[in-house]
Amino acid sequence: MEKEKLTLLKSHISKSIKSDRNKRSDYNISDPRELWYSLTRPIFIKYAQDLNTLNKTDLLYLTAFAYSWMPTVPKVGYLGEVDKKLNNAVLFVNKVKSGDMDMDNLESYAEDFENLRELTNNSYVGMSKVLHFINPELFCIYDSRVLAKIKKIAGIKKMTFFELTSSLYLIKKEL
Repeated sequence: MEKEKLTLLKSHISKSIKSDRNKRSDYNISDPRELWYSLTRPIFIKYAQDLNTLNKTDLLYLTAFAYSWMPTVPKVGYLGEVDKKLNNAVLFVNKVKSGDMDMDNLESYAEDFENLRELTNNSYVGMSKVLHFINPELFCIYDSRVLAKIKKIAGIKKMTFFELTSSLYLIKKEL
């Protein structure tokens, strides 16, 4: 990714952080979907933050929360060993919750991300929303609306979940 595009994105993020925080408490939004997001995001994040550790039920709740923002119903992509894979996903999301992750080396968690993605309809979008609810400081939402905004601000046409997460983590570290 080009450095100047990331610099532009960083500049936009740092300017908008304060105004975005103020907007979250303003529920006078004309788009019903935007209003739903604004009303439920703090609830979903608070739910995850109030838990000391997450269990399988909590992870399923968070997945259901994420899919209340999406036009599909989640389908679990596990064809076998559902309990084992759910247990592994719970271990991973508890790492996410505690922040005990090497964010500079997300590739080392590839198997964990893949396992969680299978739980969320094989969807990076669904997975990113669950991760965002659990630890919004480390994980942003990765969906077409976010990518459209990045394209508009920085001119970056395509960005994977891992590129976006890593880039925003580095920007946050710098800020």
